[in-house]
Amino acid sequence: HLALHLGAAGHAVVGIDRRNDRFPFNADVTDGRVIERALRLALPEVVVHLAAVVGRAFGEVEPAETIRQNALGTVNVARACAAVGARMVYASTSEVYGDQGLWVCREDGPMELP
Repeated sequence: HLALHLGAAGHAVVGIDRRNDRFPFNADVTDGRVIERALRLALPEVVVHLAAVVGRAFGEVEPAETIRQNALGTVNVARACAAVGARMVYASTSEVYGDQGLWVCREDGPMELP
């Protein structure tokens, strides 16, 4: 959704995704060399880092893997951004709000039903 919105607003968007053939780069954020190589090819001004393992259940079953992918992935993206002189925007996940069921989570106010 973000890529479509930014593209519609006139920004050049290059996506990197582990499992998505719609994007020109398929990479795993836990491989810092691959992430840096992709950024050196794309030469972005800004990188919006949205990659994460989400879901409480997965984190409980595979906590070490969740930490490895989320923490190491973020470190690798940050280092790659520094290497190419790009700014990094980091977004957390909806997991910070806990299980909200059908409620809509908002940063600036109470939850609302959809």
